[in-house]
Amino acid sequence: QIISTLLDHQQLHRFFNAKFTLLQAQDEGQIEGGKGAVRQVKIGKITFSEQIISADQNQISYQIVGDKPVANHRGDIYLSANKDINTLVTELNYCISCSAPWWMPNAL
Repeated sequence: QIISTLLDHQQLHRFFNAKFTLLQAQDEGQIEGGKGAVRQVKIGKITFSEQIISADQNQISYQIVGDKPVANHRGDIYLSANKDINTLVTELNYCISCSAPWWMPNAL
């Protein structure tokens, strides 16, 4: 359910302060919104595209197409189920890497 929610590109504004538009559907045979999908992201006056490079029930990986606003950008979201005594909990790890422009501190 969480993967499906995160691959519903046009509804991602619920979680991120940006507008998302699906430009290209997933590759044939892939899960809905998965590998091959391209979405446009608008944050204020900045517009760029992201492509899903892999997706399954446990992970989503995407990258920015081109090198703006940052170069070598990659996002990886990993999900793992952790069952405690009374409830099923899903742990989400979201890792982002990129090469920042010269004017942006690398720590960001």
